[in-house]
Amino acid sequence: MRNKPLLLLIIITALSAAPAAGAFRDVPDGHWGNVAIDELVSRGITQGYPDGTFRGDRRISRWETAVFLSKLERITMYNSAVAEKLVEELKVELEKIRKEFNEYRSPSKETGLLEASATLRARVGHQGTSEGSGLKTDFRFSSVFIKEFGKDLTVKVLLDTLDAGDGFNERGLVKNMLAVESKALVNVLGYWGDLDLSAGPGLTIHREPANFAADDFTAFRKPYNSARFSTRTRGYYISAFYAARSLAGLGYPHVNDIGVTVGLPKAELPYVGELEVFVTPRHVFKNQDTATFECNATRTEVKLVAAPSHKLYGTLLMGARIDPEENDSAYAGLEITFDDYFNTGTHVNLSANRVGSNYRILNLDKYQYDILDSFDRMVLDGTSDFGLEIAQKINDFLKIYVKGELLLDHDLQYGKEFPGSSETLEEGILVYVPSGMTFKMRYKTRTVPSGTADAADPALTRSVARHSNIFETSMNYTF
Repeated sequence: MRNKPLLLLIIITALSAAPAAGAFRDVPDGHWGNVAIDELVSRGITQGYPDGTFRGDRRISRWETAVFLSKLERITMYNSAVAEKLVEELKVELEKIRKEFNEYRSPSKETGLLEASATLRARVGHQGTSEGSGLKTDFRFSSVFIKEFGKDLTVKVLLDTLDAGDGFNERGLVKNMLAVESKALVNVLGYWGDLDLSAGPGLTIHREPANFAADDFTAFRKPYNSARFSTRTRGYYISAFYAARSLAGLGYPHVNDIGVTVGLPKAELPYVGELEVFVTPRHVFKNQDTATFECNATRTEVKLVAAPSHKLYGTLLMGARIDPEENDSAYAGLEITFDDYFNTGTHVNLSANRVGSNYRILNLDKYQYDILDSFDRMVLDGTSDFGLEIAQKINDFLKIYVKGELLLDHDLQYGKEFPGSSETLEEGILVYVPSGMTFKMRYKTRTVPSGTADAADPALTRSVARHSNIFETSMNYTF
């Protein structure tokens, strides 16, 4: 095999940490490894990273090499003689890697990987009234413990104190702070794929006192209780899932969400570049006293992922509730990213959401089926929002950013005559220290010209200051 060393290099660098349905936006058109990479994806040996990247320049560990070898062995048991011939021709190289891995692995090195970070911040908040300003200090600790059991099972345990350290929000350790995720390589009806299981709090709503209204009603998004099996076959991505969507902070119980996702093979189109289309029909329902689906809804979502280049990519998501008796029951979301498109260290992200007044159902999934803006606030039914974020890398130690969000009412109007409309602006600077320390300063302002927030939802409507702002300094240490 003339190009055996080259093919071996492509295979080894194709290792991935998690399945992904998106295109590899960091692999440019015409790259010398495209054909080999597509072959590995079609055989289910690698599926890329969750953010749609391949990361071909990333160095890999022996742990990842072992996972790859296991997948390669299993797939050759079910695939054609072509794959068997490939393994045979690479037998010497693969055995060498396997031997090195087995020699490297020892009980003392199988204890798992622990990563953690701690954040301490101080904020001064002002709501533009006679009550003046307020000062708050708080802390947040988060960690993830990753453990591999054999070759085909990985478990993650996540701990995040969220806002429990601010003295205003009460959180429980098991109910709000802990989450567990697992990924296993399994065979279902002759198809090898990933079985992902998770248990966690879901969406948690953060509240603030009046002086800190600019940060009020933001959300923490954590894993739900869910199960998903995903695989690829002949270029198609197929996934079946169940999720119990919960919501902490507003007192609403969970809602059941079941469905399937089918992704079509990638297509190459003029001006659009690589395009993938995903269709997801789903059914949401609540458990009642009986086993019937007495409170339920059916939705269909279509997701388009386009990548004209590895530095320019976008996602269009469209959804609709299937109910002929309801009007204005659709949703559309758009996100476009310029990732250092001009090679100047500038990152630009554009986003827009439009939610119909009857897209979600009260007492079913009005809040559990979350749609968040760029400030992690819920985008309510009957509203539209537009976001812009620009981040500029100055050097390896310094970055500045600015982001803004404009929230409009149902008729796309803004002003004091239109309750619920608002605008938010934030500027910040980050300083990175090689020891793992990051210092951050930010200034955030929010304007609600009508003095009424979240007017689109009577259950959340409240009077707020027309102008509020926050200045924050924080220190984060990752270890």
